[in-house]
Order: sequence, then structure tokens, then C-alpha cells
Amino acid sequence: MFLYAKVYDASTYTEKTKEEWQAEIEKLKGYAAAGNLDPENWGTDENGNYVYDIYGEIEKAEEAYKTAPEKREMKPVEPPFPFRDELIDPFFPELGSINSFYGIVPVEDGNYYRYEMVKSNSMPMQVFIKKISDFSDMEESRRSLWTDYVSMKALYSWLPDEEKLVSDIGISMEDAKKISDEKVSGLNLEGMEMTASEYAVEMGGIAEFPDWKI
Repeated sequence: MFLYAKVYDASTYTEKTKEEWQAEIEKLKGYAAAGNLDPENWGTDENGNYVYDIYGEIEKAEEAYKTAPEKREMKPVEPPFPFRDELIDPFFPELGSINSFYGIVPVEDGNYYRYEMVKSNSMPMQVFIKKISDFSDMEESRRSLWTDYVSMKALYSWLPDEEKLVSDIGISMEDAKKISDEKVSGLNLEGMEMTASEYAVEMGGIAEFPDWKI
């Protein structure tokens, strides 16, 4: 039996309402009034200035409030889906762009899935499907590339040292290889073996202070 579910434009699921923006404004002003000018713990730049501009964030939130809807309206979409052009990696614009579509699919059992479809010159179509466990997971993030840790560390000194990186990962390279070998052996394919391994980081978020994943 096949089950069909509607696909919704992901942006309509993440667009904040006036009420949500008002709550954001009040939260930020509360931080500022209490003297907490760095609520995200982004630290300071080389000149000692806070990287996080709380007053700038308040101003942006107030501007967003003016045009925000009273109620979030989910917008269903149907094939052909509206693809849009975006940079492959905001930190390396020279890599070019891709055509992408992000959709949210709610199903009858109460779960949600995030669909990401990508078209590029090197790949006619890639489809990524992620089960969403929390509403915040629906928020769109800039697409980025996984990059080897050594070269990324050379570019961004604020990345953790390798010892802390391994600690944060919570698994050694050897144990990760064992898990990989077990999964591959279960496929019953001959000649499949690992040829190389390395630590990697994924860059995302805003350019001034990107998030990273390992």
C-alpha cells in the first residue's frame, strides 16, 4: 500500500509570526538590560569587540516584526517543485552554485520529514530526506561541504585542537572504522574496503561566526 502526503514549502514552516518576533525582541532586550551582551557566547574579535551584535539583532528583529504574518500559513507545493539558485558554500563562493528545493512533509503518524533536492552540473539530482524530531530542525541552513579538519583548522584558528575534537566526537577513528566495516560487510559486496579516513568538519550558519559539526 502506498501512502501519499502533501509537500510544503519549508520556508512557510519556519517563518516567524508577529507573536514569535515580539517574544524574540523581548528576550534580546532582556539580555541587554541585564548587561548580557553576548548571550550566544560568541566571544570577542581581535579588537575586543563582541562578535555578537545584540543591538543589531534587536534592530533586525524589530524590522522583521513589521512584515511578519499574524499566523503561520503552510504553503503546499506540487511538482515541478520551485527550485532556487544558492551558493554551494557561503564561505567559498568560487565553488559556484546549485539549484535546490527544501520541503516539509507531515505524515499521518505525526512525524515530519525534511526533503532536500539538489541539482548541479555534476549531478542531475540528489535527494536527501531527514526525519525531524524537533520543530527547530525544520529551519533551513545554508548548504555547506564537509572539509577535512587539518585544512579547515589552518583557515579557522578558533576550531578546537585535535584532542578536543576527538573528545567531542566521542568515538575514536579505530572504533568508527570497525562500525563502518560491519555495515559494509552486511551488504555482502566483494572488494569493498576502506582506503582512507580523516576527521572532518562541516561549516554552516552565518559567515561572521559559523557553526561547525564533526
